[in-house]
Amino acid sequence: MSYAGELKATILGDEPKDLCCARACLLGLTIPTAIVTGDEITCASTASNTDFFRSLAERVYHAEVAVENRRGGGGACRVSFRSKAAAKLLFDPTGDTLTPANIWKCPSCSTYFLRGLFLACGYICDPAKELRLEWSPLCRAEQVSLFFGNLGFTPLRSRRAGKEVLFFRSGALLMDLLGKMQLLDAMYALSDALIIRDLKNQETRSTNCIIKNLRASSDARTEQVKVVRRLRDKNLLTSLPDDLRRTAELLMENSDDSLAQLAMKSVPPLTKSGVYHRLLKIMQYAEEVLPITSE
Repeated sequence: MSYAGELKATILGDEPKDLCCARACLLGLTIPTAIVTGDEITCASTASNTDFFRSLAERVYHAEVAVENRRGGGGACRVSFRSKAAAKLLFDPTGDTLTPANIWKCPSCSTYFLRGLFLACGYICDPAKELRLEWSPLCRAEQVSLFFGNLGFTPLRSRRAGKEVLFFRSGALLMDLLGKMQLLDAMYALSDALIIRDLKNQETRSTNCIIKNLRASSDARTEQVKVVRRLRDKNLLTSLPDDLRRTAELLMENSDDSLAQLAMKSVPPLTKSGVYHRLLKIMQYAEEVLPITSE
C-alpha cells in the first residue's frame, strides 16, 4: 500500500462520532466531484470509500446510497443518493451557502471536512522522498481553495491534464495540515523526515564548504609555488631574509605538503600560522620585485 493509501485507510477506520462532523466529512467527500440533478447527488468514488460514504449518507441524510461500478475496473465507481438538503447545499450558483461558516458547526468539523476531501481527491508523497500534499477537485476548485483560506492555508495552484490542482510543498504547512486532520502518526513521521532532511542539507553544505576551501587552498598553493620558482629563476631568493628564504626553498621541495606538514619540516619547527605569514611576506615581496625585473 502506498503512503497516501495508508493515511486514507487510517481515516476510513475512524468515522466521526458527532453528526455535524459526519456531515462535514460527507461534504468533503462529495464537493470535489458532485453532480446535482434535482434532489439526486452523484459522485465519483473508489471501492474502498463506498462503505464509509454509505454509512455517512445514511446517518446524515437518512439516504440510501446506490453504487455503480465503472467500466474498466480499477476500483473506480459512482455513488449516488437523494437528499433535498444536500442538493440545496451543493447546487448553489452563488456560492453563498457552501461556505465554511455554514458547514462547520464545531471545532472538529474542519478536521473531518479535510479528511473527507482527502479521501475524495487528496494525495501525499512519502515525505522521505518528496514534500508534496495535493488535492485535485474535478469541480468547485475555487470553493475548496476558500475552505483552505479559511483555515489559514493558501495553496499553490497548477493545472494537470486541463484540471485544477491545489498543492502544498512547505514542510511547515504539511505539518500543520496533517495536524489539522488529526493524522498525528503521519505528522510525527513527517517531523522526523524534516529533521533528517535538514541534517542531510547541513552535511551537504558543510561538504561543499570544505571542497570550496580545499580548492581555494590548492589554487593558492599553486600560485605560491609558481611565484617562488620565478623568484628562484631570477636569482631573487638570495635577497630574502634567511628565514623567508628557507621557507621558500622548503616549499619548492615539498610543494604538495599542507601548512601543518611544512610547519613540522621547518628548522626550527614552526606553527601553521608562522608558515602562513612567511608565505604571505614572500608573496608581498614578489609583488614588489617581479614586475620591475620581469622581461
